[in-house]
Amino acid sequence: MSDMKVCPYCAEEIRAEAIRCRHCRSRLTSFESDRWHRGHPEAKLAGVAAAVAHATAFPVSAVRLAFLLLTFLHFLGPIAYAALWLIIPEGPGREPLLESLTRELWESLRRSRGKCSRSDAKQAADESGTQRSEQAEVPPQVSGPAVTSEPAAAAAAATTTAEETG
Repeated sequence: MSDMKVCPYCAEEIRAEAIRCRHCRSRLTSFESDRWHRGHPEAKLAGVAAAVAHATAFPVSAVRLAFLLLTFLHFLGPIAYAALWLIIPEGPGREPLLESLTRELWESLRRSRGKCSRSDAKQAADESGTQRSEQAEVPPQVSGPAVTSEPAAAAAAATTTAEETG
């Protein structure tokens, strides 16, 4: 009797290794975390189809066919496959690839921030502040004839044209 369990849907007693309940025909293995990994023996490319098949109790060939058909629907098959490859762990008890990549990224960011000490950051801020103040203190240099305002230039032009015509 130790190899028996209770169906969560109909409360009937069934075998422990059952994928479906023989009384209510409900799927029992959909969300068992020990089945949700890419290291199954049926794995071909990256093991995603085998992991989805084992987790949902569908045949592996049906899951592979579904990924193939989704490829023709806005290229969703490869996108979903790649996303699941990042999310599903490689083996039971291991962490997903996305989680390990994220952790490594955060650790490298922390290390790079630690290398830049406060004195280096202060020196960089002082240098950029000095460059800005030097640029602000230099007055613009005007070469050539004096620049006049626009209304005065228009009035001068109008008087010269009036004298020529008159």
